[in-house]
Amino acid sequence: MAKPYFKRLTIVQLGKPRPKFSEFADEANARNSIPPCPGPNKPIVEFSPKLPNVVMTGANGKAGNICLSCFSGFLSDTPLETTAFVAARLASDQLGKVTCDLAHDYSQMAMSYAVSQRNEQIWRDAVKMGSKAEHCAGKRGMDEVEVFQARRMKGDVVQWHQLNSSPTVEICPFCYWTKAHMLGAAHMFSPVSRQLPQGHVHICSMMGSDTSETTATNSPDNFEDSVAWRGRILFDALRPGYEAGDWSPLTSAGRMLATNAPPCGGNIRGFSRGSNRRWYGRVNQAYGNQNDCTIIICEECYMRSVNGKPHANLFSQDMTKFACINTGSDGLIYCSTYTNRARGVVRQCAETGDLVSFARWWNMREELRRKKHSWNPIIEVQLQKEKLADAHRLTQARLKANAQINTMARLGSAGAAELAAGDTGWRYGNSQVGYGFWTSGAADAQMDWIRASNMPSGFEGNPINLVMDTQAILTQARQDELNFAAVE
Repeated sequence: MAKPYFKRLTIVQLGKPRPKFSEFADEANARNSIPPCPGPNKPIVEFSPKLPNVVMTGANGKAGNICLSCFSGFLSDTPLETTAFVAARLASDQLGKVTCDLAHDYSQMAMSYAVSQRNEQIWRDAVKMGSKAEHCAGKRGMDEVEVFQARRMKGDVVQWHQLNSSPTVEICPFCYWTKAHMLGAAHMFSPVSRQLPQGHVHICSMMGSDTSETTATNSPDNFEDSVAWRGRILFDALRPGYEAGDWSPLTSAGRMLATNAPPCGGNIRGFSRGSNRRWYGRVNQAYGNQNDCTIIICEECYMRSVNGKPHANLFSQDMTKFACINTGSDGLIYCSTYTNRARGVVRQCAETGDLVSFARWWNMREELRRKKHSWNPIIEVQLQKEKLADAHRLTQARLKANAQINTMARLGSAGAAELAAGDTGWRYGNSQVGYGFWTSGAADAQMDWIRASNMPSGFEGNPINLVMDTQAILTQARQDELNFAAVE
């Protein structure tokens, strides 16, 4: 964060007629004393010692608050330094509540572009719409039902867009507002308007990726998945447009992506029969035969791993009807080969034809997968036990506390009545409370106190055993999860 600031500071100082290192050092030390940005959605609670409780807020009453660290990192010594934001000291009732609007990656990208264009409104528009859309839909995407529900909650901001030259290439609302629209490519996209099949799932073709920016985009195998690969290609194609006004690379990138099969949804997005997706693979004809296997592969993974290989026939059975019948527990179809490792093993088999070795490996992988997922209902039941036990203990404790409070009030009233009545010579009580009470009311009140005190408090059992059982289950489940991850 501080490197861009020091670079600009150096340029400014060296540009002076008589640069002084002492001035540079003073500025640098002042910058180093500023606490780092707290991060997205976290309140600004640390401040510069020289500027306590001070943040930068939008000039001329405009919205937006940013911490001093982000201000120096993105705005100091830039054309927007003195026009976009002004210093403001937070009031006591604002402390611990104000967050930094430059903490998000998309906000920082928008600010960098706004500075280059000398137009702060670019940043404000991107942050305004990005905060409403919240995040990229990514590989999971959204089906039409989810789009409808999101639109009811957030309004028209939930609008998917398609690339005009390649309508099947779609981007989510978040990426449209924080990337395409923000970088001046709005005219290259339009709201999705083509006729969609029932069950269509929108998957974002501009999703971000953690893969290094220098990673070659010639193969999706260089990325965590093909959706991240598509996102890098489409986003990179924006650069010639917003830098030089040449949008033809974006058009070319869209046409190339449109020729690919629909992106794999991995293990996080299943598809219904109505999605019109095609599925390939093979079926084990003999139950329990470890030398054969059943595998369902989405169209994209088939094209990447099987199509054109010498032994492609091993995995080229049309599994669409089979997949629609043998869906997951949620009624959806998931691709089995959603990782680079799984696709690589399938590819090797399609090249060598060694089905027996592949089948044994695949059956072992499937067994580990089933074992991993078998823990889900067990964990759910165990956590429900803890929840019910906690609720029972809380109810018992509340009942006992209420009984004791009410009894204490009766004891007070009975004591006052005894003093008012005086000693008449009669004694009341029983073997549990004794026989020294002047009134029957006082004896009854004391008996009620004993009963209330003997009520179960909810802590008589041993909740530690339940917690230990839960921990043991989670530990075993975690081990099976790691075992599957090793071959996933």
